[in-house]
Amino acid sequence: MASDRAIGVISVQSYERNVFNPDHVRILQIFGASRGAALENARLFKERQTLVDETKERNAELGFVNSLQEALSKGLEAQQIYEVIGEKMHEIFDAHVLDIGLFNAQDRLVHFPYTIERCVRFPDVPMPLVVFRKHVMEAGEYLLIVDDM
Repeated sequence: MASDRAIGVISVQSYERNVFNPDHVRILQIFGASRGAALENARLFKERQTLVDETKERNAELGFVNSLQEALSKGLEAQQIYEVIGEKMHEIFDAHVLDIGLFNAQDRLVHFPYTIERCVRFPDVPMPLVVFRKHVMEAGEYLLIVDDM
């Protein structure tokens, strides 16, 4: 038992009749209660730790957003804004490749005001809307790929 609910079963069996007495039952109840309390404490600790970790993540996200807002409040040009956003994202994600792509409906191309690969910056080389970028633009939803491509 833990917090007035059953969380598991302890089974003690014998093929002999009447081998267990009330003392055995009390020992099992005490053992079960102590294990239940220990498991409940462990669960509560893990839950608390998860909340602490989530709070740290939210604080880091807020710090990121605040730093971006600070940069944007300086009245930067559009390209400077892409630079600030790209550098902050590159710093946080430490990805091998990071680009910011903007779809231009007139020329039907994706333009890249910010691209970095393995710490090397690349100029804007517009490209047609294909594969993953095309899916995101057409579906209007996020796409997360976690498997090996």
